[in-house]
Amino acid sequence: MQIIRSLSALADGFSPQNSLKRLARIATGVLAFVALSMATAQAQAQDQVPHAPAIWTMADDDSTVYFLGTIHLLKADTPWQSETITDIINEATSLTLELTPQDMASPKMQSLVQSLGFYGPDDQLSNHLPEESYTRLAAAFQKRGIPTQAMDRLKPWMAGLQITVVSAMQAGFMPQFGVDHLLGQIATQREIEIVGLEQPEDQLRLFADLSDEAQAAFIREGLDQIDDLEAISSV
Repeated sequence: MQIIRSLSALADGFSPQNSLKRLARIATGVLAFVALSMATAQAQAQDQVPHAPAIWTMADDDSTVYFLGTIHLLKADTPWQSETITDIINEATSLTLELTPQDMASPKMQSLVQSLGFYGPDDQLSNHLPEESYTRLAAAFQKRGIPTQAMDRLKPWMAGLQITVVSAMQAGFMPQFGVDHLLGQIATQREIEIVGLEQPEDQLRLFADLSDEAQAAFIREGLDQIDDLEAISSV
């Protein structure tokens, strides 16, 4: 029995034309989930019906594969585990993730993030974004306590992801409570096989190889989502 953590990598494939769509979905998906959670918190408190991710199943005579949709960032008290999910996890013989925990923590991954996500000493973010987008982004970073000097080292796609993740984390949504992270922990404890759908460099290059114009568009969409999130928070 196998659990595949996400349908997105299989659905998208790995072609460059899907990169911006996929990058935007990562960021806007996180913020949309945060906004939805905040907007419906009171309703969920009154509704005791359990909430859990959707599950799809494919099977033949001797094997079963479960597809489980997940969110990378969650609050500690977000209810997502169900009896069905627990049974699947306990019976699974392998877990497939976009990237394995070993890949995520590897020196190679850190080196790739540095080389593909950061500018060297002779370049900076302001050289690659329209002035309006840069000013907006700088204000968003400063509001969250991150100085412009640190932001300037980031390439546009990395800056877009950073501001999205920081905004979600400041709203209480943390990676250590994400479904994929917790599934990886359980698989490691049970000593079952963990398989990666992608290689670290392939995943990062999907984003790093986008044009400056495409990355700037992603940043604008992300900032719009953050503005919507803040509007919901102030209600």
